[in-house]
Amino acid sequence: MNYSLSLADGVTWGLTGSQEVASWLQKLASIMELPTTKETPADKIIHFVQRENKEALFPSVDFELPQKNWHKQDFKSIVIWQHPEVAQLICEVGVEAGHELDVIRMWHATAPIQQLALDRGGLPFHAGFVVLDGKGYLLAASGGTGKSTCCRRIPPPWQAISDDEALIVKVGEGQYRVHPFPTWSNFLWKTDGGKSWRVEDSFPLAGIFFLEQAEQDEVLPVGQGQAVISINEAATQVCRRNWRGLESEKEKDYKRKLFLNACDLAKNVPCYSM
Repeated sequence: MNYSLSLADGVTWGLTGSQEVASWLQKLASIMELPTTKETPADKIIHFVQRENKEALFPSVDFELPQKNWHKQDFKSIVIWQHPEVAQLICEVGVEAGHELDVIRMWHATAPIQQLALDRGGLPFHAGFVVLDGKGYLLAASGGTGKSTCCRRIPPPWQAISDDEALIVKVGEGQYRVHPFPTWSNFLWKTDGGKSWRVEDSFPLAGIFFLEQAEQDEVLPVGQGQAVISINEAATQVCRRNWRGLESEKEKDYKRKLFLNACDLAKNVPCYSM
């Protein structure tokens, strides 16, 4: 079975897998509500295969690929191989069984998608995502501050799209759209699953609200400098897990891109504390 993910920045991802990981891949596609395709016409393709030999220097696949200059990122439960000259990525899925381990693998499997969005001026973001009149707004806060509760209680005509994670993609000069991403923790600790939403859906980003617990309700504009700091922090909360196993120079490069993207976002999208 093949699946596709088309993002608003023009990048289409194809996800395909060997028979051994078909059931796991189907669950991942179900959580992200990805459409099935007969083929995998895409800008980037992730091939999921079972990792049977931990000592192997290169994954076993049934198609020709370059044998040198691959970059390996080891998340322990999965291993991702990328090559600078080919569109295909290889993701080796471990054979160890378990619900929680399966969800953790899914969590890490989205890292290349988020990293490419970062390369293209976007940002993974730790925030709830709500929509009003076709425009998207991010509700950012550290864990336990209340963004998920806010998303659950937000009254009509507001609509909650996701409650913990989103992907901001850059679609033009100073223009951004937001895709909802799964709340992986809900699936991690709920064996019967959690709420899902269609990751391909996107809305133009009209504002970012940084939630703070306070005695009274108020909304205050945030200066550009503080906005950069808060945006950088909210993005880092997601990106930190994606940087696991990276070479130090590559991690430094991603951190630099994250900061520059945060600066551009703060210049072009109004930010508030609430």
